[in-house]
Amino acid sequence: MRWLHRIDAILLLASAIAGIATSNADAGSTCDARYRVGVLRNGGSELDAYVCDVGQLIRWLHLTPQAVVTQQGPAGDLSDAFTVTIADESGLDRPLVAEVYPSAANGPVAHVLSRTVLRTRSSNRRWVVPAGWRTLDASEEIPALLRKLGMFQSAARPPSPSVPAVTSPTPNPSGRPDLVTLVFLVAVLTAALVLVRQSIGARNRGTP
Repeated sequence: MRWLHRIDAILLLASAIAGIATSNADAGSTCDARYRVGVLRNGGSELDAYVCDVGQLIRWLHLTPQAVVTQQGPAGDLSDAFTVTIADESGLDRPLVAEVYPSAANGPVAHVLSRTVLRTRSSNRRWVVPAGWRTLDASEEIPALLRKLGMFQSAARPPSPSVPAVTSPTPNPSGRPDLVTLVFLVAVLTAALVLVRQSIGARNRGTP
């Protein structure tokens, strides 16, 4: 029965190794600061996720201190509205709320609704994010986190079909009649001559 004891020992060793690996994986998935990122599209249901780093999201939304902010909204059609919320899990700071229009007619834009203090614990930095409009980089792809939460960028709108112009006959620059006109004139003259000859013949036959 020694082989049974050996099998039990192997199973116990495998279980111990699996437990160590699982604990290491859990330890690697934790972080000092977690952020809740939510995406709400056009008043529908919100999808959210918890992440350790929002650096790429902050750069894409132009929430950095160097970002150019305007208070007047862009001209043109605004479509596919997404409300993005970034909240510190600790709850020490007010959540940042921005309306994002990745498929706007004149290029993607983001509108931060109210002044917010943003902090990244990884770099221990803290700065004020003013309210206002930001122009996003149209050539930059939407961050994977936002795409995972349902944000998408619509394909470029096809150009509106143009009404075909009514073509007018092109005048003859030489001033001479073309071949079709000549053929038509010859046919008319030939028919006229035939009628004249028939009329003359009829008169001659009717003369005593």
